[in-house]
Amino acid sequence: MNDAEVAPDEALEEQVLNDPLTQAVMRAQCGLRSEVAVLVEALDDAEFLVPLAADVPDVPEGERLETDEPLTIQPHMVLDPEGGAFCVFFTHVVFVEPIANQLQWGTDGGELKLCTLMAKHALQMALSVIDEVEVRGLVLNPGTDCELMLLRDEVASLAQGRALPLVGYVEDITSTDEGATLLAEPADPPPPEFLQALEAASNALEGVLDYKVQRTFNPERDREPHLTIQVRLASEEVDRELIAETLADAVEGTVPPPGYLDIVFAPIDD
Repeated sequence: MNDAEVAPDEALEEQVLNDPLTQAVMRAQCGLRSEVAVLVEALDDAEFLVPLAADVPDVPEGERLETDEPLTIQPHMVLDPEGGAFCVFFTHVVFVEPIANQLQWGTDGGELKLCTLMAKHALQMALSVIDEVEVRGLVLNPGTDCELMLLRDEVASLAQGRALPLVGYVEDITSTDEGATLLAEPADPPPPEFLQALEAASNALEGVLDYKVQRTFNPERDREPHLTIQVRLASEEVDRELIAETLADAVEGTVPPPGYLDIVFAPIDD
């Protein structure tokens, strides 16, 4: 199919997927530090679209304004299931209409207007309103496959040009990258209630031969040392997802700081 035969929606989809900033956001969804670094680099000369709840006074519509004076804008926000608010930015205009229609967004009661801001300035603006209580963070492209939700410390890191792992997005942890995983210095042993819950859950699961609890740190996916449970299975046929969920549920509420853990599976000997 040549370019002339591409349907308008397909052409638009291709345009969006080829947008460097959107691509960088999608790569950062894996949570790994090296992929977040791609987003940090893309932010240097990128712009975000900000949906306006109120007009910006004394700013001509449709014109680019350069100013050294502080700019006050009132953006729309979205709420999480607990009622916490999140600032909203978009990487491409095509992502705006679906959620704007769903939430009936407008500007001063009229048609929705967007403000284009340099990404670094937009992130600083978000930081100024995120208090982690009423406003908990920032979400890019909400409700789309290109959505990325960021908490305050993550927004601050991006604004400062530093890449850090997005721990909430890191998935599919295995023991195959042990070369990059460091055993941390010994700390206090895990709480007795943690060990007791883990032992009981492990004994109740079929296919688990044994397990080992360590304190590990992997700079690609971790911000600080934390507990890791390495599980040895009897065979490849065992349901790993079920085992991981069961063990995680069993120790919930007993995990010591920083409050999360990894569950990995050791290679099975042939």
